[in-house]
Amino acid sequence: MSTMIAWLGYAAAARRLRRHGLQSEIVRLERLRRQRSGKPRNVDCSAEAFVWLRLLVSPLGRCLPLSMALAERCACPEVHLVFGVKLSPFAAHAWVQRDTEVLNDELHVVQDFTPVLVV
Repeated sequence: MSTMIAWLGYAAAARRLRRHGLQSEIVRLERLRRQRSGKPRNVDCSAEAFVWLRLLVSPLGRCLPLSMALAERCACPEVHLVFGVKLSPFAAHAWVQRDTEVLNDELHVVQDFTPVLVV
């Protein structure tokens, strides 16, 4: 998967989040996961493209559309979109995991957050 395809996925996810909201996008992601269940996905290739995309698109304030786009691209039962929060100072963050492997962020960053929703 190329970085350009990752960017297009990010742009589409950002647009859908603005137009339809988070709940609608979570329902969409769950539907994609059910539809693609049992179909092999090249998760590593997709994750690598999104790592490169983070060099072009700052993840600061954009973690949700970046993570949503990767989760949609990799939509399969073992890949999860995770929402986390921390209290002092308050912050929220989103990232994608496969089991315990963080696919689109640094482990030391997400360790500061307590997961509150896993899709």
